[in-house]
Amino acid sequence: MNLSEKHFNRREQYLSLKNTNSLKGILAICVVICHLWGPLIEINPNLSNGVLGNTLGRICAVLGYLSVALFLFLSGYGLCMQYQKKGQSYLNGFLLKRVLPLYLINIILIIFYSISNLLLKDEFSLIAILQSLFFGNTVISKGWYLQTILLWYMIFFIVFKFAKTDRQQIIAMICAFFVYLLVCLALKLESTWYEGVFCLILGIIWAKYFKKINDFLSENRRFVLSILTFVVLFLVSFIFGNFNFLPKFMRIFAKSISACAFTILVILLLRILPIDNFITSFLGKISLEIYVFHGFFLTFYRSSYVYINSWITYVVLIFVSTILFALLIHPLFSVILKIGRKEKIKNGNEN
Repeated sequence: MNLSEKHFNRREQYLSLKNTNSLKGILAICVVICHLWGPLIEINPNLSNGVLGNTLGRICAVLGYLSVALFLFLSGYGLCMQYQKKGQSYLNGFLLKRVLPLYLINIILIIFYSISNLLLKDEFSLIAILQSLFFGNTVISKGWYLQTILLWYMIFFIVFKFAKTDRQQIIAMICAFFVYLLVCLALKLESTWYEGVFCLILGIIWAKYFKKINDFLSENRRFVLSILTFVVLFLVSFIFGNFNFLPKFMRIFAKSISACAFTILVILLLRILPIDNFITSFLGKISLEIYVFHGFFLTFYRSSYVYINSWITYVVLIFVSTILFALLIHPLFSVILKIGRKEKIKNGNEN
């Protein structure tokens, strides 16, 4: 395959299973970096000094919500692509194959973090544990994402079971988003729970109109203009969303726009940037485990059992421990996630 053929193939396969898996690996590391910054400042406050320190802090802070927005996009895209290929038959046993395995992992994590919180932080709340089984609160470190994605899997199932046309499905998903938003506001949840969730719907829309989007972007001029448009949209919404220029509710709205713009920008760049390699592929396979367990090590290495005072040592231990533990747990999670599935997905995008 010559260079031009490789370039064409990348533009057609930029959301392939291999590519999205590699992207997940990158995103998982970005989430860890985001959550690392706070403990690092506790260890060495000088890290945040000066323009460089402030800039690094700002970058680390926003990596989290932007990365999760992309995770949500990939989930929506993967669900819808499978539906597009299989139709209503994809929904047969959907709750058993997709929701139940993830919920079982959620229960395992609730048990794990209930014990670790008791041992490391002397925290134990039966109410919080019970809430972790539902929605709105969780003992799992950074575990809001699990509750959110479980809920949206069920919303996807209900909407696509009863709405038959593309138009009906998209409108229903958008309406569900606004209901979800109102519930989050009523429960007084932090904006983390909803500021990037619309990206899941963007993923569904992208899957629905994948060919039309590709045809539109096939012309270089349109492709370049699209990138420039979303760069500008992201920068403007990012500034208004992350700096105190506006009232809080307008900042959250701007932040949500920035999450959507950034997500589309990254997806566009995947058409021309190769990201699939041994490292990203390796990290992608354990991205779920990295996400759900890095919070434990962030606490463990600043606990009464092990208390690290060197920020360099802390960073190395967090990454090494998280990745090794993720590898250890991965076989168990893989078995659980295969519950109800009769055959391995070889083609397509199963997110």
